[in-house]
Amino acid sequence: MNGLKHPATVIASLALFVALGSGAALASGLVSGRQIINHSIPEWKLTSRAVRNLRGGERAMGPRGPAGPRGRRGPSAANALARASGLVAWTSDPALISTSIVDSSGSIHGSAVWLNKGQKIGWLAELVIAHGSGMRHGAFAIYDGSLHLVARTGDRPSAFQTAPADSWVKLSLTRPYTTPASGRYYLVDLLAGSTIPRIGIVARSASVLTGASVLPTGVPRGVGEGPGLSTFPPTLANKGSGVARCILAY
Repeated sequence: MNGLKHPATVIASLALFVALGSGAALASGLVSGRQIINHSIPEWKLTSRAVRNLRGGERAMGPRGPAGPRGRRGPSAANALARASGLVAWTSDPALISTSIVDSSGSIHGSAVWLNKGQKIGWLAELVIAHGSGMRHGAFAIYDGSLHLVARTGDRPSAFQTAPADSWVKLSLTRPYTTPASGRYYLVDLLAGSTIPRIGIVARSASVLTGASVLPTGVPRGVGEGPGLSTFPPTLANKGSGVARCILAY
């Protein structure tokens, strides 16, 4: 015991006591995982082994589960108002009709429209401002984006000859058409007779800008062929159109 009274021994014992006490303090100050705030520890604070383990855990995740059921397809933005009005689609909003035109006999005129896959169309319609006379042909048709004929109405020239002023002439397709794929289509008319009816249109490209019916991509907004036609050709030889038609589909 006398050896413990030596000053050097006392100092060494005191140093050992302080060291052990500090370790105990540190041990009592450990932070649990629950106390760590999510995403609060940067990667550089972790050891290389810890980073490897975390990345290995990501690779160990199981395969992606099956996709949930597909929701019901809504109307395209271009035709949302048409659908809300009880239609399938229209080439232009009828509220934009601002003028009218009398076309050459036997000519086809129409405009582009977006149709969703699976939409069913039963008939087409167009606004007649003044009826014609001596009508020989009057019909509507649908062409796809490649200008191939996919559906048409019956030929009803009398409907365009007896239509009241400012009324819609509505013709049913020879058979309802269901669109096989979503995309661009064209709704067109064909009128022939001694006096062609005056049709309400949105605009003529000449009154806006030359070439307004053909987009910068080369895709036609408006299409046309004729005059002198008596039926719809299987493939439209588009000669262009400066007329923005308003044709309804439902």
